[in-house]
Amino acid sequence: MTLLISLPPGAPPMSEASGTPLALGHYVVEAIAHPTLATLEGPDGTLVQVPRAWLPAGVREGDVLKCDAAPADAQPPARLTFDEDATRTRRNEMQRRHDAIPRAPEGDLEL
Repeated sequence: MTLLISLPPGAPPMSEASGTPLALGHYVVEAIAHPTLATLEGPDGTLVQVPRAWLPAGVREGDVLKCDAAPADAQPPARLTFDEDATRTRRNEMQRRHDAIPRAPEGDLEL
């Protein structure tokens, strides 16, 4: 799944809230609760809001997106793509961490 971002020639993709350029790399979809905005966690851990229309179809919270630059003369200059391998790796790591949480003893407890 690829979504091409239409921007003016030479402009980097911008986050909706801050107007700062999106860095190239991987973003985790943190929230899609707002009617027109999505919150992404960037490669450096900062949160940015982008238009929901920028997200590839079918993306859900927790998915990993990759922001790539298009070739220099191409329009638009960047694209967001769903990274299936990175999403699977991230979900497996989260499950591993969840499974490692100590559990309470089972059965009746004597106090």
